[in-house]
Parts: sequence; C-alpha cells; structure tokens
Amino acid sequence: MMIAAIGARAGTIGVVLAASACNLDTFGLSAGVTSMTSEVTSGTAVGPTAAEPTSTGASVATGGESSVGTTGGLVDGDPCDPWQPACPAGSKCAAYAADGGLTWNANKCVPAGDGTPGMGCLVVDASTSGMDTCAAGAMCWDVDDNTLTGVCYAQCSGTPKAPSCPPGSACFSTNTGTINLCVATCDPLMSAQCDGVCVYDSVDKQFICLIDASGGTKVGDSCEFINACPPGSMCGDPMRSEKCDPQADGCCLALCDLNQPPGCPIGDLCEAFLGGASPGYEDVGVCVTAP
Repeated sequence: MMIAAIGARAGTIGVVLAASACNLDTFGLSAGVTSMTSEVTSGTAVGPTAAEPTSTGASVATGGESSVGTTGGLVDGDPCDPWQPACPAGSKCAAYAADGGLTWNANKCVPAGDGTPGMGCLVVDASTSGMDTCAAGAMCWDVDDNTLTGVCYAQCSGTPKAPSCPPGSACFSTNTGTINLCVATCDPLMSAQCDGVCVYDSVDKQFICLIDASGGTKVGDSCEFINACPPGSMCGDPMRSEKCDPQADGCCLALCDLNQPPGCPIGDLCEAFLGGASPGYEDVGVCVTAP
C-alpha cells in the first residue's frame, strides 16, 4: 500500500495508494480490496481497498544503520536502496517525494540526525522532503502537518521477503517499498491498544496501529484510506454491505468476534475474512450483509 503525508488512498498494498483502494489520512494507510497496492503520501496513505483484510505480516525491524561508509560512491542526494543502503557516513537512505508532492515515491541519501526510535523528531521544510532529525535506520513518522513534529520510527531491517522488527511490532511496507517501518501490532477487537486505530494491512496480512484519520466517519460511510474508519471497523469492499455506496472505492465495515456472535448491526452476519485472518487473530471477522 502507499501512504501520503497528508492523505493516502487504499489500492494495491503500499503506502501511496495505487489503483482503486482506500485512502489514508495524515500519515495514514489505505486498505486494500483484494490484493491491491497502496501508497503513502505526506500525511495520508494511499493503497488498495481490500474486501477482506490481507496483510503482509512482517516482523518488526530494529532499525539498523542504513548508511554506513561510502560503498558504491554515493553522495547525499543520490538514489539509494532502503534495504541495501550505501550512503556516505553520517547520511541515511530516506523516502521522499521526487516530484515535490505529498506522496513518498523515491529514496535518496540525506544527512542523518541523531534521534533514535521513540524520540520526538522534526521534519525539515515539508512532510515528504526526506529530511528529518532521526538517525540512520529511522524515519520521522506520525508527523503533524502544522508543526512538522513527529516520532522517530525504526526502519525495517533484513530483506523485503524476510523483514525484521523488534518484538511487538511488524514491518509495514508501503508506497511501492520506498517506506518500510516497524509499527506496533494490535488486536482489532481491543482498540485501546493503539493511540490511533488498529487497521488491517491486507498486503502483509497483519493488524497494525496507524494514525486515526477517521474524522467523523461511521460504519457504512465511504472511505479511501485504511485508517479512515472508526475504531472497530475497517475500510473494505463496499459490495459486501447494503449499507454502503456500491460506487465508492471503499466502505467502513464493522469488525466482529466470530466466537461471540452476533456482534454485528441488524441485518448483517459476522463472517471470516476472505483468504483467512492473520495467525493468532482467527476470531476476528467482518460484518457483511446477510445473503
């Protein structure tokens, strides 16, 4: 899925939303509708809209140094690979908007700060500039668009196929792989676990905490981003509920406990996610219109 600094839409999973999907708000993420890709933009995530949750569950990375030495002869401003950084000493491989827009879509070497994961941080110039006060192996995330302040998050370590993150977190990859961050995992039936909202990453088939970009949305309302629905719901396929606009990119569907029915609005049934739920969350279902 893809994510945007200000808002992102759900498409194929990624941070900056790609093809039709749910959008994410301010560093939000979009929900994918059946294996779509989403992207993230400065403040909002864009990605696939998924009728059923399908996350790419990745383990959480500790955020190892992303720029060591001068292998490859790269200099600040040069394109880089976030999984195999070779930026100059004192620099790091960072995601940024190559077109100056609100969606991270490329990586380049930039001077590294000294903020470690968990510390407060500041983004320079704009949310998607790629410049922040976090150290190599970390990125300023959950940024306030007005103050440009956020928190340093560890970048995933390992490889795209075998990412690694600290216990209690998972690797969230979005915007076609330009952003790979370790974010907290959560149980969607226990929303109090997140400061924001617990959403389903359909690409990695995992439940993760993201900024709450739901505003005043309710179950049955249209959504473009995976984090644009209220706690206890998800941005999914609008065709699964008569309460939704079938022409919308996505719709907020209530989540339910398969072991404690009914737990759904009148007229709806609690069904398992298409393709199965994440390991350990087999009890999580989605409320859909009864056939």
